[in-house]
Amino acid sequence: EVIMNYFSHNKLKEFCIDSLIQEGIAEVIAEDVASCLVETSLRGVDSHGIRLLPHYIRVVRSGRINKIPNIRFYHNSKTNGVLDADNTFGHAAASIAMKEAIKMSEEYGSGFVVIKNSTHNSANAYYGLQAARKDMIGISATNTTSMMVPTRGKKPYLGTNALTFAFPCNDEGPICLDMATTQLAWNKVLRAKAKGDILEGPWAIDGQGEVTDNPELAQGLLPAGFHKGYGLALVVEILCAL
Repeated sequence: EVIMNYFSHNKLKEFCIDSLIQEGIAEVIAEDVASCLVETSLRGVDSHGIRLLPHYIRVVRSGRINKIPNIRFYHNSKTNGVLDADNTFGHAAASIAMKEAIKMSEEYGSGFVVIKNSTHNSANAYYGLQAARKDMIGISATNTTSMMVPTRGKKPYLGTNALTFAFPCNDEGPICLDMATTQLAWNKVLRAKAKGDILEGPWAIDGQGEVTDNPELAQGLLPAGFHKGYGLALVVEILCAL
């Protein structure tokens, strides 16, 4: 028998904010984390959504997250800048950076911000969509811990290195491509392991460098292809053909 409990997403957001505040996180930062996690789950990407809250609580308690960061932003020019996140939550860092990029774009036509000293930011789509909702093209990317096995390789070298493009549309929601550059994200491996499922395809490699769909054996991930190639082609079509 499977028992499902359903909760209002607003209640989950309030719970997430309260939990982070109790750990000493400022409310404005907790709001960014909670908004990202809840919106991501509502978009159907549970691997990067509200299920990560316990993980983030553990990370805060381990000291990897700076509870009282001195977040600083400075311009290199009128259309680009650098955000020093001082090891705060990546959700807050990326949201601040996107807001600064949007402000520059409103005045000068484009805006570009790089972030340093940040941490895991859940789903990149949350940041790209902020720009799309302002009638702009939003691009967000991050490098990560080594998980991708190079072509014909046996050991992880590059990260899953997520990439997002979000485009505004007339009279409907934005088009958004949000993808790891591996065939799937590592959080999807962890979610499959927790649920006792196999992976969606033979897209991981085991300790001997052999392809596997068993999350228990996964030691690295294969580079992207298939539907992600289609997504990238769609992005180029929008960027160039229009």
